[in-house]
Amino acid sequence: VARADPRPVVNDLLACHHRQMGGVLVGREAELDRIAGALVSARGGTSRCLLVTGEAGIGKSRLVAEAVGGLGSPDGPDDVLVVTGHAVDMSTGEIPFGVVADTLRDLVRVAGVDVLLPAEREALASLLPGAPPRRPVERVQLLSAFLDLLERLGGERLVVWGVEDLHWADSATRDLVALAARTLPAGLVIIAPVRAADPARPPAAAAALTSY
Repeated sequence: VARADPRPVVNDLLACHHRQMGGVLVGREAELDRIAGALVSARGGTSRCLLVTGEAGIGKSRLVAEAVGGLGSPDGPDDVLVVTGHAVDMSTGEIPFGVVADTLRDLVRVAGVDVLLPAEREALASLLPGAPPRRPVERVQLLSAFLDLLERLGGERLVVWGVEDLHWADSATRDLVALAARTLPAGLVIIAPVRAADPARPPAAAAALTSY
């Protein structure tokens, strides 16, 4: 979808308009088809990164929830793992890898603590719930460890990683998403709702958010 398109965009960029009647999502068939197509491609070995862009309150997260809501549930396919990390607008400064820590918390909740291998628990200890860091860890080591985890999980099943509110993510997480989007191990789909149009954000920063 061209970036000039006024709809809330899937990226490779998916734009969305606010079209919802009561509790029913309407008029989003094209966007839902784009996401469904990305999931099919990932099953075939072509992973994708989808940025769902649009203004605040336009229904980006609702669109994503509709597209992947049946995946990873008890009634859904058993070969799909859906995990989500939420970014938060922090007035007191960034929490490095905050989205990754939230993703790992969701991973453990969905798949159990045994989903992580001992070496992965060691490498990611500083980000795991209830696990104090054993030693200072370099940023590049955490990046590498999390990407290796995504690659391993993607080799076992289709992994859908949702990054909610990417525009609020800390710089470390944005680096990670950018790196994952460029390497994209097989079996991975990244879906990130992002508020691209924000008067408080400099144009260069807005462009960076949609350059993955």
